[in-house]
Parts: sequence; C-alpha cells; structure tokens
Amino acid sequence: MSKASVVLGCFYGDEGKGRTTDYLAQFADVSVRATGGNNAGHTIYVNGVKFAMRLIPSGILSNKTIAVIGNGVVLNPEVLIGEINMLKEHGIDVDKYLKISDKAHVIFPYHTHLDVMLENKRKNKIGTTKNGIGPAYCDKYERSGFRIEDLYKDNFEENLRHMVCVKNELLLAAGEPTCDADEIVKQYKEYADTLKQYVCDTVTLLHKYLKVRLDCSVEELVDLYWRESEREDIRPDLALAQSIVETGTYAYGGDVHHNQNNFCGLGTTGGGVKGATFKTPELGVRAHIQHLLAYTQKKRPKTAIVDPRYELAHNIRMERGMVDTWYGLNGTWAMGSLYCEKIMATYQKMLAMPGGLEKKKDKKLESDKKKDTKKEQKKKSMRQRVEEVLKEKK
Repeated sequence: MSKASVVLGCFYGDEGKGRTTDYLAQFADVSVRATGGNNAGHTIYVNGVKFAMRLIPSGILSNKTIAVIGNGVVLNPEVLIGEINMLKEHGIDVDKYLKISDKAHVIFPYHTHLDVMLENKRKNKIGTTKNGIGPAYCDKYERSGFRIEDLYKDNFEENLRHMVCVKNELLLAAGEPTCDADEIVKQYKEYADTLKQYVCDTVTLLHKYLKVRLDCSVEELVDLYWRESEREDIRPDLALAQSIVETGTYAYGGDVHHNQNNFCGLGTTGGGVKGATFKTPELGVRAHIQHLLAYTQKKRPKTAIVDPRYELAHNIRMERGMVDTWYGLNGTWAMGSLYCEKIMATYQKMLAMPGGLEKKKDKKLESDKKKDTKKEQKKKSMRQRVEEVLKEKK
C-alpha cells in the first residue's frame, strides 16, 4: 500500500467499496469513513458471518486496524450504538479500535421527519433513504447543525430545545407530526454518555499516522543497505538515497514501520499486487533491493524472493526495457524527468552534511571513552549520524 489509499464510489452504490476497504485494511494502520451517513451501507462476510456496516468503517473487522468516523460524516447515534453492540457480540474490540471525530455532525429525529416529508412532496423523487442524511448536511452547510463535540457543552440542552422548536414550525406548516423536545434531549444525553469514550480529534490522529518515523536505528538501516546491496551489485548509497527521497525520511520525522516496507518507499506497484509486509528491517531492505533488481538486471536475486511485487516489476521491465543506469529511471520508471537528479542531489546532501564529533585530545580510559561516546551520540542529530555512517562505509 501507499501511505494513504482512497476508495471512491463513482456510481450510485454497490460498487464493492466495502469489500475493497476490508481487503486494504489488512495492510493499513487506520481505516477512515470520510463522508456519508447511515444509508444502505456495506455488507461484508468474514468467516461466513455477515456484517452490515452502515457507519463504522469495515476495516475494523480486521480487529487490528483503527476505524475512524471522520468529520465529513453525519451520524445517527442510535444506529451507531447498534453497530457497536453488534460488533462486540462478534468479538470485535470496538473500545480499542473505534474513533469518532468530534467535528462530525449529528442526525436528529427532526432530520428524519423532514427527509420523509420533502421526499413525499417531490414530483420527481430523489430516491433518498429517508434517514435524515440530506437535511443533516443542509444544517451543516447552513451552520445550524450540531457537531459531536456540541453534545458535551453546557448549553447543549438549551440549543437543542431551540432547534427542535424551529424544526417543529416547519413540520407544522407542512401538516406533518412534530418532535418531542423532552424525549430527544433525554435520548441524546444518553447517546452522548455512551459514545464519549470514542470521541477524539481525529484530524490530529490521522496526521500522526501519516508521519514517517524510523523503527530501527539509523546505523542499522544504513548497514542493512550496504550488506544487501553489495550482495546484489546495487549501489547501496544510491539505494538508500532513493528510499529517503521516496519517504521523506531525510527530514526524520514520524514513524517508518518495517513491516510495511515504508522506509523503502514501496507500496502497491499496480496490477492488483498488494504491498508486502516484512517481519524485520532486514527483509524490508532486501525487498527494496530486489525491487530495484527487477527492473535493472536480467539475473535474479542471489537471495530468495521476499517481495511478491518482484515478478510484476520484472514483467514490466520486459515490456519497457532494462534500465542500464540510474538515470534510465527518468520518465520510464518514475514520474518526471528529474527523478534520478533528485536522488543524486539527496545523496550529495547526505555526504555534505556537517557533523561528527571532534576528536578529543585528552586521553581517557577506553571504558570512559565509550560512555562519553554514547552520551554524545544521543545529542547528535539523526542527520549527523547518517552522515558519519555513510563516510565510514565509503
């Protein structure tokens, strides 16, 4: 997978979005429902069990992927709580994996009444599911709706009673039944208590997962690139520079999980071949090197193939021709004509970085020197550490 994969439906439903999301969620940290409400939903079968997901992202069924209901969703608390209970009955750890945006808008009973009333009066029917989704979005864009965070404010009851009164006037004018403010206030306070543990700032949460961080030491990563690359006659320094260009690890912010091979900058390579997972950083780096081999050399890797995308890239090489030099990647194998120039520029930056510790003139015991070195290493930036390791390997 790439850092973020998006599943969009371009028709009117039943395109298989739920099935696709469920599949991708196996390789994702987070599955996000970005928009919509509790309409027809997604039907998923897991081990013969049918799950009808109307609000919660189906990725939660992996029981290891965080499921986020985003700020673009309009949610019906009653329906959501019903889904939560259903998933818990089937052993899904909802309390651990479900997150609800504090900025998501809420559907109230008057939205449903208005949805039914408007659809019934239309000459040309929209085909709405009459679940209040459209009217809830109208309130959102009219800036009169309630967000999840509003359920926990001191003036929530006062504001809700006022809004029920406003909506009841519309319903009365249309000759439709009105809503009971007391009943709605009571219900939604109970809903708020039940959902409170899941509510959070999902925007910050998602940005956290989009960041790139190393989950192994810089020294270990560099050493692995030299070891794996030299075995296969690949330039290790440029291979490392490519991974830095691809993932942004040059800035050294965030997480890089080797089990997703993100620090190699490799996701799905098209053709329906999924991104692989790897148990160790060593296998992740090996997959990257094998991927480079697939489109630069005719001979197969000396080690066993660990990346299922190798054959795909190898087949594409047969179609496009083998790359003789790194610059052969420009245009043919990568977007843009300056791809390798960027790799080379990054490589030069890595070599040109100022850093390294000045040699101490005073003589110390060997044990004391090792202690001092460890202390100084902690103070040094990751850039300096990469630069030092690269110089040692040259």
